[in-house]
Amino acid sequence: MKKRLLSLSIGLSAMVLLPACQPQNDSTQKELASLKEQLAQQQQREAERSAKELEQRQAEQIESARKEGYQEAQDDLHYKQMLEEEEKKFQEQEAAKAAEQQKARSAKVSERLARYPAFVISESGWGQLNLRGAPNARSVVVTELNDGDQVMVVGETNVCTPKGCWVKVQVSGMTGYVNGAFLQRGTAPKKMEEGIY
Repeated sequence: MKKRLLSLSIGLSAMVLLPACQPQNDSTQKELASLKEQLAQQQQREAERSAKELEQRQAEQIESARKEGYQEAQDDLHYKQMLEEEEKKFQEQEAAKAAEQQKARSAKVSERLARYPAFVISESGWGQLNLRGAPNARSVVVTELNDGDQVMVVGETNVCTPKGCWVKVQVSGMTGYVNGAFLQRGTAPKKMEEGIY
């Protein structure tokens, strides 16, 4: 395209110079006018093509920027949703912890007075039972009681497990708690007291 424009320009220049050297005639003037018109048309087509290419590039850039903006917005939205979900989980966990602590605080241990003899009988019949400082399985162990050991139940608590409720007992000058599921009311049979099983 540029070569064609250059050749037209050179031809046009030659035509402009020719009249100075030769006498003017109509055919030369017509040719010169025709070349000028062709050059103007070429320049117009070139300008239109350049304008169209520029418009297309601008449209592509706009579309690319729109897609990038959309993707960034989607990423931001996804990240925001993730943060909201994490925050919600954290708040739920904190609320559950607070509810559990409140429940533990409000569930005060109460004891009802009782007084009856009982003896230790473990699930196996030849094991030991922990006498604890408080009515729960995580509290400190005061001592260990053997099957057949005689105790005096002095209180019954409101703290219960699926097996049974915790009771307060006295044995050998010590006071503590055991799960009532491992006690049998009454006095231990002679054979158990003597250790003959």
